Amino acid sequence: MKIKQLSLLFILLALFVMPVHAHAQQPVVHAVMFWMDGCPHCEDVIQNVLPPLQQKYGGQFDLFMIEVKGQEDVNLLYQVADSYGVPQEGTGVPFLIIGDQVLIGSDQVREQLPVLVEDYLTQGGLDYPKNSLLTELLPASALPTTLELAAQPQ
Repeated sequence: MKIKQLSLLFILLALFVMPVHAHAQQPVVHAVMFWMDGCPHCEDVIQNVLPPLQQKYGGQFDLFMIEVKGQEDVNLLYQVADSYGVPQEGTGVPFLIIGDQVLIGSDQVREQLPVLVEDYLTQGGLDYPKNSLLTELLPASALPTTLELAAQPQ
């Protein structure tokens, strides 16, 4: 009787572990979005654009959101925008970075983000933007590993 229980336990364990392992091997597209509470364009993206993407792609689409709360955050947004060639006058929220592309405003995000996510997934996924201004804000998993740092030219 104990052998049957052990066998059943191993089978159940394998069923729960295998999908997690298989899911970890799927490509993931990472992006960053600056947003502001009370901004109707941000609310539109958060309520109407992002949920269908999350429902369709689940963990394969990872959006790191940075809330713009005060002047320090606004200054950071302007610096990040400038690093992508976007002048201060053309900078607004939502401000989404995916790869080396910037999407500004709810219309650009609505029209271009779904296509970009799909394209990058078919290409094997996409890391967080490589922008030194964002490095300290991004999750630890987005930071370069020791091997990646060693491979970079000095």
